[in-house]
Amino acid sequence: MMWAIASVAGPLLGGVFADKTGFEWGFYINPCIQGVVVVLIVLFMRLPRPHGSAMSKLKRIDFIGIFAVVSGIVLLQLGLIWGGQDYPWKSAAVIVPMVLGLLLLIAFVFIEWKLPAEPVMPLRLFKRRNTTLMLLCQIFFGMSFFLPIFYFPLYLSVARNASAISSGLHLISCVLAISLTSIISGILITKTGIYRPFIWLGVSLNTAGLGLFALFGRNSSDGLLIGIPIVFGVGVGLAMQPMLFTAQNSVDQRDIATTTTLFMTIRMLGSAIGLAIAQSVLQNKIAPLLDAVVAQFPEYSKIVYGIVADQSIIWESTVPDNVRNATIDAYVKSLKTVYLVFLAFGGLTVILSLFTKNVGLRKQLGGAAMD
Repeated sequence: MMWAIASVAGPLLGGVFADKTGFEWGFYINPCIQGVVVVLIVLFMRLPRPHGSAMSKLKRIDFIGIFAVVSGIVLLQLGLIWGGQDYPWKSAAVIVPMVLGLLLLIAFVFIEWKLPAEPVMPLRLFKRRNTTLMLLCQIFFGMSFFLPIFYFPLYLSVARNASAISSGLHLISCVLAISLTSIISGILITKTGIYRPFIWLGVSLNTAGLGLFALFGRNSSDGLLIGIPIVFGVGVGLAMQPMLFTAQNSVDQRDIATTTTLFMTIRMLGSAIGLAIAQSVLQNKIAPLLDAVVAQFPEYSKIVYGIVADQSIIWESTVPDNVRNATIDAYVKSLKTVYLVFLAFGGLTVILSLFTKNVGLRKQLGGAAMD
């Protein structure tokens, strides 16, 4: 419920700041809120104090593994973002960071296997079938999770000249669907002990929702703008909690916290990589389409190319309708390609989820429900 309230309030407040005071206030407000949270934690949270010196605790941290995985992800993202946009795909500026990123990620797996006493990603977790499947699912689930939330407002800005506040309001149907179905699925799983159908139905609806986003055109109806995000949101909400339950249920009690953290981290990493891929696909698809528009209307080249950085520029009063419509069509067609590419990632999530084994949920603390 708290997450649902925050998820609805966040986009709306962000839209208000962007429209009324400047988008930077969306960043200024966060340290203020976090400061209050820190004070409350310090004053009221009571946790057992761990034993040992500060140095002994520092030695337990897997600094090498953290450096390898963070550096690998960043380099991989840079290559994906630069490719075809700032540099040609065959250039060293793209190939080198991507190769180094992949090598660092491979090195990370080896480091976690051999070096740290307390690795950030214990490889023993991958001996459990359900945990392995759910962690793999999070890579592709994370890729698609933030895609509509990020690109749907951009579409609204281009196709409808929507303000930031209006874009936030359009996201409410999606966020509420995620929140409500997440709560409902959690209650039903607790009552029945059945969880695999929720995962299968959820990832299927999530994937279908991605495909439906590709239906948006220059003049999509309000019904589509509200209904399609609901389909996507219901899918996310149905699958999100059950996938976490499944991963937790298959590991020993001592590994539940690590599994939970790894589950969330992999989802966020998947989303970061996914957005980099999406941006690369969008830029590479839209470039020749905008070139074609400029060839038709050369006197408006600055406006047409400017849509990549500022989507609202196409709605300036000096832009003729035919130029505006041609440019919007190019942008919408490029977004369709992005959604269709990510439809394949959603399909991989569905396929992986089908191999989940039915393991009874634990009713008490102790060992794992073996799978």
